Amino acid sequence: MGNVRHVFKWDIKKGIWTETSEKDARKGKALTLVDFGNIIHDKNKGLNYIIIADGCRLDNHSRDGETVDADKIGITNVINYFEKRNQNYRIGLWLVDQDAPLKEQSRMTASLISSIAEKEYTITVNFIGLSKCGLIAFDMAKYLVSPEARSKTRIYSVSAPYKGALVAGPLLFQEQVSKLVTARIGQNAMSKKVVDEIMHYYYDKHSCSHMELDISLPEGIPKGFLNYYDSSFLENIFQERNIVGSNRVVHFENICTKIGDDTFKETMRAGNFDELGMFILDKLIYGGSSDGLVSLESQQEFDSRVPKMPKSRIITSTHHILKTPVYANQLLEVVDDNMEAKRLSLM
Repeated sequence: MGNVRHVFKWDIKKGIWTETSEKDARKGKALTLVDFGNIIHDKNKGLNYIIIADGCRLDNHSRDGETVDADKIGITNVINYFEKRNQNYRIGLWLVDQDAPLKEQSRMTASLISSIAEKEYTITVNFIGLSKCGLIAFDMAKYLVSPEARSKTRIYSVSAPYKGALVAGPLLFQEQVSKLVTARIGQNAMSKKVVDEIMHYYYDKHSCSHMELDISLPEGIPKGFLNYYDSSFLENIFQERNIVGSNRVVHFENICTKIGDDTFKETMRAGNFDELGMFILDKLIYGGSSDGLVSLESQQEFDSRVPKMPKSRIITSTHHILKTPVYANQLLEVVDDNMEAKRLSLM
């Protein structure tokens, strides 16, 4: 069980972060830091921080606003993996679904990482940004300016939509759904009803915040959502400052996820039946070349835009890589292997 340590809210009018301790105020959109404690193998050594950042809110994973079950998002798999290793670790989950523009989230994330890195007992900070948090991971590296932050931090951008995500933009998603439905049952009252039901479910799940909308292309944003949309984040994701910043930390790696031949079997074997939707979306929306939410093309855009970095690694998994043990282990093996990495400039 993880304990909620800090909850930060973005004040839209003032453009500042504020921390809240009141339980009711923790609901809704917030940056929430959850601590799953230490795994100690040698009391004489320092800590390696394992920070998982995911683009969802506390409400999705906590009933009381104070604790989060380790089974949520796959943290149990993370804990199980590092319990079998031989160093000391501190496991954290950062839930990032906020009213703040993603560029502000990047600054805040870098500030938090820097404060951890500057502690004397910190050996490494291993930041694993999932999906939209993978974009934050790339963007925030330029804000890591202290020697401690740069020399101790390893960053992993996982399943990140560098060319945007179709499912993040309501108008683009509705357009694609309408094409699929009318192609099968024609353009009639029944097809309209089906599309309306799908979009009702979609809007019920959509955050309607910068966290979702900022990874959409402009044509996917309804007029009523424009106050929560900043197109500049995705447009400028490959700015020179980001490329240089990611090169200045000890290790930066882009990791792609894609549904493969055995993914369905392994996912169902792990009991992740709620992942069925990923396989449906992969076939219907992405033509079998995605992880269920983000196309492989969008994830691999990193390779063509940052050619001096090592080529992206691909793990055959659904978008929620940590939920299935075999795929979580593949990702965590990469993280584990690079804890001893030495800084090597590629620029």
